[in-house]
This record gives sequence, C-alpha cells and structure tokens, in this order.
Amino acid sequence: KGRTSFVIAQRISTVLGAHQIIRLERGRVAAIGKHADLLETSPAYAEIYQSQLMEDAVVPQAGETEQAAVLTNSEELTS
Repeated sequence: KGRTSFVIAQRISTVLGAHQIIRLERGRVAAIGKHADLLETSPAYAEIYQSQLMEDAVVPQAGETEQAAVLTNSEELTS
C-alpha cells in the first residue's frame, strides 16, 4: 500500500490481479486496462490468454521444459 510496482511478465497468470496491465507490441503500448477489460478490447491479449490456458492444460512431454514454453510465448508476443 502506498507504492507503485512494475512487473514485467510473459505469463498473463502473473499479472491477473494487477490494477493496470500494459500490453506491449514491438516496444509500443498496444493496450492498457484490467484483465477483464483487455479480454474484451484486445484480440491479441485474448489470444495470448487462450493459448496460455491451453498450454497450461497440456502435460509436458519428456524432455520439454518450461523455458521452451516461455520462448514460444515470447515469439507470439512479438509477432
């Protein structure tokens, strides 16, 4: 309370409760709002959220790591 914190995250689950979420695309602000608002107003945010939900529901195969999943999400965020 009484402070401002910035969290930089690739996983939407990390920032679900944030007062403001800022989605960047190619280094520029593409959308700002709360999670529920962005699901309605930002198709790219909703797509990333859906892809992360599906990814979380899938059990990793032998040899796969969480780091590989993060790299995939990073590529999705910049495309």
